[in-house]
Amino acid sequence: METKIMSGEIYRVHSNGYSELVAIYNADYQNKNGLQGAFKKIGEK
Repeated sequence: METKIMSGEIYRVHSNGYSELVAIYNADYQNKNGLQGAFKKIGEK
């Protein structure tokens, strides 16, 4: 059985407890290496 990740998020947690969203996973995104599914940095085009 194959498991496919459909979504996900990466957060940076600072020492003061503040958390900042850094990247979002998109299963439909094709990266520059031709791989399907990848994390994309917030603010990156």
